[in-house]
Amino acid sequence: MSGQEFDWDLNKVVPYSNSFELSGYLMVPDLGMKYYIKQTNKLQAYLSVCLSKPMLSAKYTRDGEENEEMKEILKKVHAWGGEFGFGAEYFFDPNFSIGGEFGLRCLNVKYSNTSTNSFYNPLTGNDQDYEETVDLRFNAVPTYSRISLNYYFGNKEELFLSDLRP
Repeated sequence: MSGQEFDWDLNKVVPYSNSFELSGYLMVPDLGMKYYIKQTNKLQAYLSVCLSKPMLSAKYTRDGEENEEMKEILKKVHAWGGEFGFGAEYFFDPNFSIGGEFGLRCLNVKYSNTSTNSFYNPLTGNDQDYEETVDLRFNAVPTYSRISLNYYFGNKEELFLSDLRP
């Protein structure tokens, strides 16, 4: 960002330039389970559930100096996620299937911070300290759908799906 501004010390308009850089990543490991509830010939219906723990990292640099406050802010962000879905798989071979799933995703993000600030009190002529608390919460529950092509390792006798032979 660049432009011109008035410099009160020099009492004239001078050019300025500022640079900002924000980089970050989001990693979302999850742990899930699929439970088959119904079998009809080569078709299997199932329920799935998944729990996620998003991890966020970011770096903010202004004019070549890294802002250390960003790291402190991210330490106070807590996030959890999950999924619940219903789907079906069609086994065209004992080891191969094609599937479809529909479900709900849930994301919960919370940020909380307490700091001490001050303001000028004209009645006393002094600065007065006060405590400020910020609580932010974000919840989202979107739907999702997926199509999958699956391969199950092992021979058909080892698989619980061995009775799908035509």
